[in-house]
Amino acid sequence: MRTALLLSVLLALAPAARAAGAGADPFNFLFLDADARAVAMGGAYTALVEDSNSLLYNPAGLAKVRGHEASFMHNQHFLDITQEYAAYASRWGWGASFNTLRFGDTGRTTYSNPSGSGLGSVGMNSMALGTGYGRELLPGLRAGAGFKYIHEAIAGVSAQGYAFDLGVQHEPAFLPGLRLGAAVQNIGPSVKFQRDSEKLPLNLRFGTAYEFKLLGLGHSAAFDVTKERSESPLFAFGFETLAAGVLPVRFGFNTRNDAGPGVSAGVGWRTESLRLDYAFVPYGELGSAHRFSVTVRWGKSEDIAVREEALARQTPRVQDNPNARFSAADRMLAAGEASSARRELDLAKGMLSPGDRRLVLYYQKSGEAALLDEATDEARELFIQALREARRLETTGPSVAASYIGLARCYEALGQAEFARQSYGKALEVDPTSAQVSQVRAALAELGKGSPKKR
Repeated sequence: MRTALLLSVLLALAPAARAAGAGADPFNFLFLDADARAVAMGGAYTALVEDSNSLLYNPAGLAKVRGHEASFMHNQHFLDITQEYAAYASRWGWGASFNTLRFGDTGRTTYSNPSGSGLGSVGMNSMALGTGYGRELLPGLRAGAGFKYIHEAIAGVSAQGYAFDLGVQHEPAFLPGLRLGAAVQNIGPSVKFQRDSEKLPLNLRFGTAYEFKLLGLGHSAAFDVTKERSESPLFAFGFETLAAGVLPVRFGFNTRNDAGPGVSAGVGWRTESLRLDYAFVPYGELGSAHRFSVTVRWGKSEDIAVREEALARQTPRVQDNPNARFSAADRMLAAGEASSARRELDLAKGMLSPGDRRLVLYYQKSGEAALLDEATDEARELFIQALREARRLETTGPSVAASYIGLARCYEALGQAEFARQSYGKALEVDPTSAQVSQVRAALAELGKGSPKKR
């Protein structure tokens, strides 16, 4: 009786009150979305995720986290069901997550006492603890793995197990803004629930996303296909528009939600260090779910901050405006002082608004500093970010050309001549200076000899 009750509740809960199928598997709460941004976009997050929520969608996304960040979410689900979620990701590629679902109390019944009179109530809950790691294997190619311990309990009957997730993400060099992703989730042994042995809800995810600029606004579109064990494929679509650089508006659709129309929507607010998000999902007669999440980001470790503070005391003061900071960074780069240049660049960025075109210059110069430190992978990411900002701000010019040139130098250092050649070619299309044109032509001539050199 109690096992039947658990399965009936899980069937109603996940996948979002579908009429049959995957509800027969235990631990179906693992399919519930958590972060409100992903929820508002219909759960289409396999290719797009690059934050502390990566363990829930694709552990390869952990490789894109550049600082430290933590996410927290509360989900007021239908039928008084609540979900609490927390996740952390580090700048070293490691992450952790905690996900718990509480069904509230329900009356205890038996076959002889179907009304439950005098029998009291029982509680039901599910919990998952996860950890994982992601890293970049090749330029634009990331992989990750996750491990999770999962537990469910109802009226004194419990089951626990463990599972592994594997994922990859790829950003093709031929089309900046395009992202591809795939993940295999819930790989693990069968779970014993009372006398029954149940398989884990194995799940395959495939996704694509594209970030682009239109009418002066930044947009992201994402599409996912998921395939659970012994079930038909499910589809999800999400779209996000970023207004004024800080206000995202989102909507989504997925075929997992059979109880409602399958739509979702949400809004948010984001800055460099803080992201607030809300998502709304209707479930028809069951009610509606409201998710609220907050993500906090912070950067450098204490020892780095201490070293930079000491360096600041040794560095002559400059006029406190972005252009002066950029000029100081140029002098330090020319002197080979990468760490001092980065400090000046970070100070300059702190004075820029989200719509300032000098953000392109910040990422381009930061890429130069990373190249000076021979951190080629980091430099590549910074140059790509500069180009993304250029698309978002709809700007061209020397700093954009320099970003393509820097990206080409990274590809040369990594032995990828064809990608280097394409990047050099792009530099000629974005209003370069005459000196940059000469530099590109000389580099292309060198590549034509078949022996690219690290410059």
